[in-house]
Formats: sequence, structure tokens, C-alpha cells
Amino acid sequence: MFVNACFEGGGVKGLTYVGAIRFLEERGVQFFKVSGTSVGAIFAALLSVGYNSYEIEKIIEEVDFKLIATRNKLKDGIKNVGLYSIQSLEEKLYELFERKGKTKFIDVKYGNDYLLKIIVTEMKTKQMVVIPDDLPKFGYSRDDFLISKAVAMSCSLPLVFNQYRLSNYIFVDGGVVNNFPIEQVLDSSRPIIGFRLNVDKDTRLINLRNKVFKINKELNINNINIIYLDSLNLKSSQFKKGFERKKELYNLGYTITKNYFLSNLLQ
Repeated sequence: MFVNACFEGGGVKGLTYVGAIRFLEERGVQFFKVSGTSVGAIFAALLSVGYNSYEIEKIIEEVDFKLIATRNKLKDGIKNVGLYSIQSLEEKLYELFERKGKTKFIDVKYGNDYLLKIIVTEMKTKQMVVIPDDLPKFGYSRDDFLISKAVAMSCSLPLVFNQYRLSNYIFVDGGVVNNFPIEQVLDSSRPIIGFRLNVDKDTRLINLRNKVFKINKELNINNINIIYLDSLNLKSSQFKKGFERKKELYNLGYTITKNYFLSNLLQ
């Protein structure tokens, strides 16, 4: 069974996605079109180029914490308004995508559309930018744009990571404008799964439903599944603590997704 999926941003809390993805894989679920912001963009991109949960877990096991939190020199940190450099992460992602032979958006193109949608924020206007769809507005080719570059742009959390500069534009974390871009994967032909990290589902679910159906008035979409993943009350930027508890996060993601699946009989 193929599904479309959206992965919310949330820093280190996104490690729960490993378990969630694994459970779905065990049920024969395959990911078709995916979207994400920040850490959600990382997972969406890895799935889109062909990685599975076991491969992603191995990647996480091999990642040096310093890769994620390479501190800028003082003058660079002030200039780019961020404590840490995003360059090391971008280089590692390119290497991972290259292993699968899919480094550019043309490699995840399906017909006239793309199976991967990544959200970033254009800093000056606070405008939401969907990559690759909106790239021509900034003078870039959709097909030739590097997936690793798009993911790094989406992960550039203000004040934590440096701003991402392209030509005369400055981009930062997509979560500034849209941390849960489920509208990018809405499709009446297959089930849709949205993964959220530590949100108050009682107060936000109504707003989410309004968002989904306002954008898609003409689509008959009934099978939208929102799975709320617990993440041990970790803060998004608690990378060290999160990595120390990654096994717990994997297990939580697996168990919560399993319980949702059994309770709601995901079709």
C-alpha cells in the first residue's frame, strides 16, 4: 500500500520517526509523496531517495554529534545570526543522497510533479517557499536544485543555525511559516498520514482540519490520519540528550503508531 506523508519539524524530537516508519514498513506501507519541515524535511528526503528505517537508524548511529552542532567562529556567528554552521549537515546529506543515486529534485520527479516537497522561509518577507515548486521565483531550476541544499535551508533554525544565503536572498527554517505542510501531500487517490511532534491535539486538531479542507474544497479526501508522537518532553534543540535517549524515542514512535493503526484501522 502506498501512502502520502507529512513530517512535522521538531529538532531532535524527530528521532521518534524511526520507530513510526518501521511499524508502517512492517505492515507493507510504502511512501509515495512526502513533505516536511526542518527535521521532518530530513526524514522526508531520506525516504524519498530510497532509505528505509533500518538504514536511517544506522545513519543516526554513525552520526557524530559535532556534525549537527559545529559551532561557528564568533565573527561568523554574528554575521550569519546563528551559533552553529549548517554546512557540515548539508555535506553529509549530499553524501547520503549520492549513495542512492538521487541528489537533485529531477531524481524524485514523477510526471510533471515532484514526490518530495520541502518548506523553507524567505527571511526578508517571511514568505513560505515550497522547494522545488517555488524555485523559479528566485532564479533557480527546479530539476537541477540539490535536495541536500533544500533540506539544509529548511533546517536553518533562527539563532541556532546560520541563515542560508542564496544570491540576494536569505532563507531560514520552514517552521517559521509552516511547520506541518500537510497540504503539500493531499491527494484523494491514496491515504495520507501526518506525523506531529508533541502538540496539544485537542486545541489544534480543529485548526488543522480547517487548514486541510479549506485548501482542498474540491477534493473528496476522507482518509487523513494525524498521528501524534510523544517525545519524552524533550526540547527541539536538546540534541545531546535526545541522542542519548534515541532508543526510547524509536520505541515510542513504533508503539504510538502501532496503537493508532490498530485503533483506527488505517486503510
